[in-house]
Amino acid sequence: MDDLLVLGAGVTGLSLAKELSERGWKVTVLEKNKHVGGLAATLSRDGVKFDLGSHRIHSDTDRETLSYLEDVLGGRLLRRPRRGRFYFLGSYIRYPPNAASILREFRFFDLAKFGLSYLAGALSMRESSADNFEDVMASRVGKMAYESFYRDYAVKLWGRSPRAISPDVGRRSRFLSGTQLFSKVLLRNKSVYYYPNDGIGEICDKLAASVERNGGRILLSSEVVGLSVVDGRVAGVQVRDSSGKTNSLKASVVVSTLPLDSLYRMAYETDDAPPLDWRGVRILYLLLEDDIRKEPETYYFPNTDVVFGRVSQIRKYSPRMGPKEGTMLTVEVPSSEGEETWEMPEEELVKVCVSQLLKVKVLDAKPKILGHFSLKVEKAYPIYTIGWGERFTRMYSRLSSIGNLFLLGRGALFLHCNIDHSITQAKKLSAFIAENRTSGKEAWLNAASKLLKVSARD
Repeated sequence: MDDLLVLGAGVTGLSLAKELSERGWKVTVLEKNKHVGGLAATLSRDGVKFDLGSHRIHSDTDRETLSYLEDVLGGRLLRRPRRGRFYFLGSYIRYPPNAASILREFRFFDLAKFGLSYLAGALSMRESSADNFEDVMASRVGKMAYESFYRDYAVKLWGRSPRAISPDVGRRSRFLSGTQLFSKVLLRNKSVYYYPNDGIGEICDKLAASVERNGGRILLSSEVVGLSVVDGRVAGVQVRDSSGKTNSLKASVVVSTLPLDSLYRMAYETDDAPPLDWRGVRILYLLLEDDIRKEPETYYFPNTDVVFGRVSQIRKYSPRMGPKEGTMLTVEVPSSEGEETWEMPEEELVKVCVSQLLKVKVLDAKPKILGHFSLKVEKAYPIYTIGWGERFTRMYSRLSSIGNLFLLGRGALFLHCNIDHSITQAKKLSAFIAENRTSGKEAWLNAASKLLKVSARD
C-alpha cells in the first residue's frame, strides 16, 4: 500500500489527505496544534465559538470548488449578504464598492481630482522601470490615490516602508487598482459570500473526519522538528509529541505545508537559511453586553491612525457563532514580535482598541465589556520585500529537488491566498501523486509554477 505523510492539518493538507485516502493510500497527517484548521480554524472558549480571524468563501469561487465544499459540509454552506464598510478619508464607503456608493460618498470635485491624478500616473509610463511598490502604485493609480490610501495600507499591513516592498506586489495587486476598481464597481459586484454553518473551521473538521473514515490518522499535538534527507529522499520525519518525546516517521511520499524557511532549516540543519519576511497578527476578541445593530459584518481600516486593520462581528457570518446574546467583535491588529501592539499587555490593548472603535464609530457609546482575550499568529502573511523572489527560489528549488517531497499551500509556497486556492492546489497535487507517485516530478514543478502566481482576494 502506498503511504503518505502530510505535514500540517490546514485546508491544503487535509484536502490532499482526503483525496488520496479515498484512493486507498495509507495517510498520516501531523499537526502541532491541538486542533485542525491552521489559519482557518474555529475555536471555542467558555462555550462561545469563534474563528481565528475573519474568513469567508468568496462569491467568485468557481462552481467546482463550491460543489466540493458543499459535498464536504453536507450542504451546510450559507449564502450571506456582504455588507462590509471601508474607512477612507474619515468616511465609510460600501465594500466591495459599487457605482452608487462611490457617487454617494464622494463629491464630483474629489472624484475629478482622483481621476486626473490617475491619468497623470498612467501617462507618466514609469511603472515598467519602477523598482519598489510605492513607485508602481503611484504610476498605476495616481499620486493622490496612492498617498490617500496605499501608503498607509502598506505600512500597516506589512510593517515596512512601501519603498522596501517589491514592485511585483503592486503590479499584481487586486486591491483597488484602476481596472480592478472599474470591474468591482461596474461589472462584477456580487455582494454575497459563503460561509459554513459552524464556522470556517467546519471545513477542516469535516475533512479530517473523512480522512479518518478512510483509515487515515490525524496526529494532533505532533510538532515536526526535523527532516532526515538521505540520497536525495526524505528518509524520516522527526516528530515531538505533547509529552516531549521525539519519534521518527517514514513514508514513501511526504507533502509539506509548513512555512518554507522553517522546513529548509530542518532539512539542512542550518540557521543560515535565506530569510523570508512574515507578518503576524494579534487578534483581540471583545465580548460586549449589548447587541450592535449596525448592518456591516466587517469593517476595513487601511489608515495608520488606528491600530487594527479589520473588525468583524462573527454572529453576522452565522447565527451559530459567537455569544447567544450581546456581541463578539474580532479585532485584528497587524503586528509582529517586538512591536508595541504585539508586546502590549492585554488590558492596555483593550483600552486602545475600544478608544479607537469609538473614534471610528464602530461603537457609538462606551461598551460594557463582559470579557476579552487575545491570540497571536506569528506567520499570518508573507511580506514580499525587495529581493524575496531570489531568496524564495533558492530554498524552494533545493527542497523541491528532494525526490519524494512535495511543497504545497500558503506557508510552503509563501503565498497570500484564499481557501479555494488551497483546495485547488491540493486536488491538482493529489491527482498527480495518485497517477505518478514521485516519478516525473519535473512535470509537477512546471505545473506548480502557475500556483505561485495567485493572490488573495480581499
